[in-house]
Amino acid sequence: MNTSVHPLDAEEIERRLESLVFMVLTCRRSVEAPAQALSRHPRPVQIRFLSSVEFIASTSVELAFNFCMFAIPALSVIDEKDWQDWILHLMDIYDERGVLQCIVAMQKVQEYVQAHCQGQEGVLFEDIARVIQPFVCGLNGRPLRLATYEHAYTDTETLYLPPKVDQLASKEENYRLYKAMAVHLWAQTWFGTWRLPVSALVRGFPDADRALRLFHALETLRLDARIARELPGISREMQALRRTAGALPGSALWQQATDRLQRPEASVSDSGDLLAGLYREGSMPDVVCYQGKLAPERTEEAMALRQRREALALQDVLSVIAKEHGMDRTESLALEEGEQEAFEARRVPDSDWPEGFRVELRFHGEPVSPTPDVQQLLESVLQDFGDIPAAYLQAAGYGKYRASADQHARGGASPARDENTHLYDEWDHVRQHYRKEWCLLRERDVHPIRRKDGRPHRPMAYRPPLPLPHCRPGTGHDPPPPGTRTVCPRNPGARTR
Repeated sequence: MNTSVHPLDAEEIERRLESLVFMVLTCRRSVEAPAQALSRHPRPVQIRFLSSVEFIASTSVELAFNFCMFAIPALSVIDEKDWQDWILHLMDIYDERGVLQCIVAMQKVQEYVQAHCQGQEGVLFEDIARVIQPFVCGLNGRPLRLATYEHAYTDTETLYLPPKVDQLASKEENYRLYKAMAVHLWAQTWFGTWRLPVSALVRGFPDADRALRLFHALETLRLDARIARELPGISREMQALRRTAGALPGSALWQQATDRLQRPEASVSDSGDLLAGLYREGSMPDVVCYQGKLAPERTEEAMALRQRREALALQDVLSVIAKEHGMDRTESLALEEGEQEAFEARRVPDSDWPEGFRVELRFHGEPVSPTPDVQQLLESVLQDFGDIPAAYLQAAGYGKYRASADQHARGGASPARDENTHLYDEWDHVRQHYRKEWCLLRERDVHPIRRKDGRPHRPMAYRPPLPLPHCRPGTGHDPPPPGTRTVCPRNPGARTR
């Protein structure tokens, strides 16, 4: 009789589960109930579940125990071909948010099935991230990271995209929708959507949420027009997607708003000016499939942190430039007290920028050639404000640069994540799967150390290792050759032979 095809009984299942999670079992925590539930399934399903418990226990025994308690109902709704993807999905949630959120995900298995297992024409974020990331890096403006969130939005440093897109009928259309989402979020950062205090603007209306949705609809009109002029090929794809949804109300007021926002000189201030009239008018346009949502509080918090960091960094850089150009202590104190302005950011015509100009740094009227890092810093400030604020052009002054640099080194002023910090997926050989954003890489400039006379240290020459003294006979090493003088290193006064 072949017993390998018969289901395991509850007692055998309980014994196997206990061997995997015994470290967290107590008199009140047992696997008897899940063993009884699992005994009603066919043997292949039982073996698959037990293998998953062992797999999860290699990362967290506590998580494996909770998997036993909450995951057995998933066997009835998730097919075998999708089972391992669900397990990896749970592990990603555990890595990012811990055991409790992972338990919630186990209980919401039906939502997972609807979002991931149905709609085979969908596109996953991990399948397109390595394609879209280089594309986004090639666009104008500060470097932007990609990450996942339940809906698309940006905090002006990261483009958050949904983990899966399956609204459209084919993979090709869903891929284009992913790309359109990324471009539209980039356009918010490049064309100045966040130069207005959006959260304060919408709080001035009785229904702030409705006002925010109206403002987003107006900005979508303006940004689509800017994208059409800057990236006509992508714009054609976005317009094709827009035709599937996103109809505007037919009122004369909306038509006037559309005409105004599609002008080349239109800015976010135009959207702010039009908001009150359209709010009173009452109509609301359909949501465009690629526009995502606005998150003013999170975005403004991220911008405030970056702007403080960049203000300090730029002031430190200006102090170094001033010293390199021979500014003495008296001039430094005059700069510090606001009696003298040595630096200015002069506008230079440049059609690549939305405002039609870039800035050129000058010191006492003479152009300064900044390093690429300093130029990128200036461009980031210009991108946020549309100009360089006067407060950013005040050098730190004597004695401030080192203090500020030391403070940054101690972590007192800069946040844990900055533009030189990168997260990478890291391969887990036990899971045979990547852990998302598990590896943290910080890039730092390395400067040569100079001697007191100002010259750099010469590179250290290679020196071959000194020969080891021979050990005493009987230790497994050859005895010393006849006539060799040996000194015991632990006793410099020992007699030689």
